Amino acid sequence: MYRYAKYYLYIFASLLLIADIFLFKFNKDWGLSLFLSLIGISIALVSLGIAFGSGEVLRQEAAELRRLTKLVLRSLEEAGLAELNRDASGKIIGLVVKLSSKLTGRGRLSGKGEVIQPKPDNSASRK
Repeated sequence: MYRYAKYYLYIFASLLLIADIFLFKFNKDWGLSLFLSLIGISIALVSLGIAFGSGEVLRQEAAELRRLTKLVLRSLEEAGLAELNRDASGKIIGLVVKLSSKLTGRGRLSGKGEVIQPKPDNSASRK
């Protein structure tokens, strides 16, 4: 949700500041110009806060996903389905998945034999 909100707020704040410049140039009204400048700056600050807040949420989510991934890998190792390769400090650096399979089959073949005698070639006997 916050992903694109900061961009909209940046655009809105920029438009307010541009409008403020044009109003001051043609109107020379300090009160309105100051009011629009403060609104633009406050919107920019709010959007920066949202941007940094969403970054923190993403960092927390990434840390939680890393923790859960390690938990799943350890579970696979304890169940004997995988073997984890670790470095000297104990960090997981690789994964070997142990797979086995068994193939069985059954078949039946039947047939009927028949002998066919070739017919004599009549053209060879006429010569």
